[in-house]
Amino acid sequence: WIHQPPEDGAARGRDRLRRCLAIHAASGARGTTDSMIVGSSTDFRVIKTNSGVQGELSEAVRDLVTFDGCEDLLRASRLGTVLRRGGHIFANSAGSAATYKFSEQVLKINAFISHNWSVRQMHKYLSLVLHFNFRLATLATFAVMISLTAAGSWGHLPTYNFGITIYPRGFMARVLTIPVFLSVLCFVRDVVPCSMFLGPTVFLDKTCIHQEDGAIQRQGIEKLGAFLNCSETMVICYTDVYLTKLWTVYEVASFLSLHPVQHVRLLPAHAAGVVIYSCVTLYFCDMLALALQTTVRFYYLDSFVLPLFFHILACALRHAARSKVAMYERLSSFSVHNCSCFLDSDRAIVHANITALMKATHGMGSGTSEEEALACFDSLVRQEMPKAMASSFGRFNIPYKHMLALSLLGGVPRLLDIVCGFPSGLPMRTFWTYYCLFYINVILFICPMFIALSDALASSRLHYRGAREQLWVLIGTVFCGVYLYVNLVISDMLVVWARTSDIGLATYIVLAVVPSLLVLLLMSDQCPHRSRIFSVRSSSSSSNRSTLKQDW
Repeated sequence: WIHQPPEDGAARGRDRLRRCLAIHAASGARGTTDSMIVGSSTDFRVIKTNSGVQGELSEAVRDLVTFDGCEDLLRASRLGTVLRRGGHIFANSAGSAATYKFSEQVLKINAFISHNWSVRQMHKYLSLVLHFNFRLATLATFAVMISLTAAGSWGHLPTYNFGITIYPRGFMARVLTIPVFLSVLCFVRDVVPCSMFLGPTVFLDKTCIHQEDGAIQRQGIEKLGAFLNCSETMVICYTDVYLTKLWTVYEVASFLSLHPVQHVRLLPAHAAGVVIYSCVTLYFCDMLALALQTTVRFYYLDSFVLPLFFHILACALRHAARSKVAMYERLSSFSVHNCSCFLDSDRAIVHANITALMKATHGMGSGTSEEEALACFDSLVRQEMPKAMASSFGRFNIPYKHMLALSLLGGVPRLLDIVCGFPSGLPMRTFWTYYCLFYINVILFICPMFIALSDALASSRLHYRGAREQLWVLIGTVFCGVYLYVNLVISDMLVVWARTSDIGLATYIVLAVVPSLLVLLLMSDQCPHRSRIFSVRSSSSSSNRSTLKQDW
């Protein structure tokens, strides 16, 4: 039988090409089959009958995306090796035989790390640890929280008299939680170097391509498309210079030709900085309030210290919003001809490789010119990369999971410190009604909505500069602070009602759980029907505004 390839677009072209690659690989192992697949392009055609392989991928495409005859070049490093010593390997591009030994021969690669050597080491390191270590840091923090809860309930933690309550409170959870989270996030691969924490296999050009043997190095560079074909995901450390460099553009071309865009993880350099900077600022404000509460005995210092955190967060979000708008604008005007290359002799090679891949995945005939194929690639990047940014980053400058992490790091330690009042007779009903439900509402509803509102206000009026900009940020900070405190006062009133009445308790449970679930559905990046309530608008031009609105 003959299967004619579908007529629509790059996604079907990718499927055809991967089926051809699979059949081509299977033919080497089995030698016979009864199927026949015909592609419309001369750049990829697999025709197989009972007698074996009658035709196959064109030599150019096969050499680009497979390791036939040079399987020993397929190498990868462990993530723990790449992130060791604060990502020291990203300090410069100079490699040696020693760095080549950091990789080993593998059958597949979990993640292809694409980056530019001109970007600062710290930006790439923070982006990668937040992407790869976030779940591990969250689990470790929860383990520490459980241990502190048990120790506090048994009276094994130090306490202090809060003054406005008759039961003492602890402080170790507030002191330890954020440092544990940041330490595991940044240093777990160094501190625990066992195989369990070495992480997935990753491709990094400095360790997986020989940097001293010229012949092996050239072979490895020519097989970049094959490395990407063997990679499950592509992790991009994205900055303004990423799409201006020809080789990183070629990596994008190869991966989008072989994999769906959902397998691309775009890590903007500013995103990790906002999250980690917010954690450090939150911890500093919390420790300042705690120190003054235990010494000066002024118990409402949170109301005066937290606005400092609000303002710093708003400034960070505004910087992130500008970077994000600039990224979308650069994507909207992308052209491969505007990319720079260290060696001009490489430009013709990269253009030829991109042309071959575009012909293979888009069903172009052999008469298609290089200019037409490159124009098709330009259109592919403009259409697919914003989708990759939206799927990996979400609608906000801080993804929802990071918003939730900030809320948990700020709220759960305070709840755990209250557990230290159990040895002194803290009633269980008081704990569940007055404290537990209150903090659940704060963590899951009030704080995420506060961060989203701050993000929306900080991301608007981006054309303001100087004093106007500072005034706008200040107005946004005050507005968000008023919103937060009004919600806290309402929650406090409901808690008082819940302590004295079963009807009040039931009402408060409903009012605490339902809004939290609605916020989860509204803001979660996995929600299939995304709301546009908080769509960020660029003020640069009406076309950019419509483009951003459509993409986000």
